[in-house]
Amino acid sequence: MNNSTTITTRFGPLHPDASKQLQCLSPILGFEDLRQFILLDVPDYRPFLWLQSLEEPGLAFVLTEPRYFGLHYDLAECARQQKLAVEQLRLLVMVILPENASESIRAHKLGPLWFDAAQRSFGQWVIDAGQVRDGVLAAAGELDQESGGTAELPCMVLAPAGGAS
Repeated sequence: MNNSTTITTRFGPLHPDASKQLQCLSPILGFEDLRQFILLDVPDYRPFLWLQSLEEPGLAFVLTEPRYFGLHYDLAECARQQKLAVEQLRLLVMVILPENASESIRAHKLGPLWFDAAQRSFGQWVIDAGQVRDGVLAAAGELDQESGGTAELPCMVLAPAGGAS
């Protein structure tokens, strides 16, 4: 995708910044053909990020840090399996939005997404139930790499009016 490309998203027209584009190396289950994405940071929706497909503009996944659901992953094991340094890695979970107001927002805890910000790549890490710990929300001082990592992600920040920066 080149810099002059415009896609229409739920946030309006978007001109993806090539320096922020992410390559999906380990496909998201059910979406194996989609490989080009961009992370959108919409200040009005924080702490959520949107993983926007550049190939299917109508498709975006809502993501957030595992800590918001009290989830804890073995970041070192993920790094080992993906052949990455722990310092390069960041984990986010997909958010499952309820179909009706009486249901709760949930996380897809058995399929977190790993991000390698340095290589601008990501993938889905499919794990067994025993590989994730549910717990209470961590206190701010307890938010370490085990909770999801600290690598800075390449996000496009959208202005409140819908323009990208």
